[in-house]
Amino acid sequence: MERLYVVWYSKGAGWSPSPSKTKIQAETYALTLQERGYETRIVQLVHASLDDIVNG
Repeated sequence: MERLYVVWYSKGAGWSPSPSKTKIQAETYALTLQERGYETRIVQLVHASLDDIVNG
């Protein structure tokens, strides 16, 4: 299963998330935003089933 990532970005007025992307897409998107003056953070999405949450 392919891991997905979200790029969180801010230009001083709070943080906003991007749509989910592959790691390479997220890195490229983050670099583009940084060139435009945004601060960025790349975070991996964590997927857990209800069973994982309930039963650990």
